[in-house]
Amino acid sequence: MTNAKAVEDGKYKTGDMEKARSYRMKSDALSHQGKTLGQNVPKSDDNRTTAKIGADNGESYKTVQRYIRLTYLAPELQEYVDTGKMKMLPAVEISYLDEEGQRNIVDRIEETEVFPSHAQTRKMRALFEEGKLDYDIKRIFSVIIRLNNYLC
Repeated sequence: MTNAKAVEDGKYKTGDMEKARSYRMKSDALSHQGKTLGQNVPKSDDNRTTAKIGADNGESYKTVQRYIRLTYLAPELQEYVDTGKMKMLPAVEISYLDEEGQRNIVDRIEETEVFPSHAQTRKMRALFEEGKLDYDIKRIFSVIIRLNNYLC
């Protein structure tokens, strides 16, 4: 496992997904230390596992949570994040969609070579959580393409 602090200090370069996997492994390990089965302790911002990881690596607990969320993305979307084609915040929002939704997004990105914005992915997530995302991602991406053409 990589030491994220060494990465930040410039000792070696790693992608966002490697950092995300490292943070998730650390979080899982720290979350299970000293707990008995079924024990559930409420967490304050100062007592979060992600806060400890963040403090050790010079990041906020929210940033650590975002990195960990990236590990829930489909492999193709993780590759887009690693190569810098997709930004972190839209990717985090997409990570809350189920596998079918993520696969549909990958298909549309490959067809159109257009990536959704953070605002658009927030809307997709909200619709998904309300049970109203009908997976007509083609329709959603046609709007994205029109907006991109309008703005260019």
